[in-house]
Amino acid sequence: MLLPWVTPLFAQNPSHSVRYTNANFFDIDNIVIKDSVVYGNAKNWLGNEDTLDMKIYYPDLAADSLKKRPLVVLIHGGSYFMGTKEDACNPACFLAKRGFVTASINYRLGWNSYMHRGNKWDSTFYMAIYRSVQDSKAAIRFLVSNASQYGIDTSKIFIGGISAGATTALYTAYYSQSTWDKDFPWLEKKLGSLDGSTNTLTNKYTLTGVFDICGGIGDTTDLVSADARRIAIMIFHGTADSVVSYSRPKSFEDSRMIPLYGGYLIAQRYNHLNGCYQLFTNPGGGHGQGFYSRLIADKIGVFCKNLFEGTCKPQEFTLEH
Repeated sequence: MLLPWVTPLFAQNPSHSVRYTNANFFDIDNIVIKDSVVYGNAKNWLGNEDTLDMKIYYPDLAADSLKKRPLVVLIHGGSYFMGTKEDACNPACFLAKRGFVTASINYRLGWNSYMHRGNKWDSTFYMAIYRSVQDSKAAIRFLVSNASQYGIDTSKIFIGGISAGATTALYTAYYSQSTWDKDFPWLEKKLGSLDGSTNTLTNKYTLTGVFDICGGIGDTTDLVSADARRIAIMIFHGTADSVVSYSRPKSFEDSRMIPLYGGYLIAQRYNHLNGCYQLFTNPGGGHGQGFYSRLIADKIGVFCKNLFEGTCKPQEFTLEH
């Protein structure tokens, strides 16, 4: 049975029956790739100015009967001190061939990882997450501002990533300035507001969905009913993840783990709130293991198609080896 609040996001054109599925709708020759597109500038953790850019993939407007296409913003992992936008190039390209506009972003990296001792996480770690959220929000504002150039439907915006990138996506989707201020009241004073950094654009937007590959959030109770009903989520997580726990709250008892609530707990919170979600569990899988770019793109495509057609519903799957 469909959730009572789910309605189609657009009337599906029958000729687009394989668009947004696990099949290519466009050949690679019809995909435009724009590299080194600058979306802003901001000071990094050392106080130096970073120029932040993205790589955009989209179906050539000349080859597409749709002039406004859903946007997927992808965020790479790397524990907030390594990684680049190139790390997400494969899923970005796969999704573009399925009919999406995709953007893989660089964001500010760096924190004092040497100060991590036992279960004490240095304040610069939380500052790194906060900066990444500032940058992801700035990237979305830039893309919304340039929607006509890239053929973006600004009513259908998704954000996702792996590991640190997934955590950034989750915080971007669900954590307002007031939520951050509740736990870290000093961050805004030190780094500025979430929506006022990296560029001066003021474009408004709402998110349609989140893709979380082995990420986590500070507390699942921060996920409220209004967000669960507005934002669909797709979660991929391994049960043996030793970085972000699949099912144990916070994991303060294990100093190797980042103190976050992982995929299973987020899914249970969504289930409790009657939100639309899919959880893909990899039994025995470690951090990010078993979730390959093509698999991710296939699952995202089908999930989004269901969402667009108003058939999204809570589902949980076990990854078959």
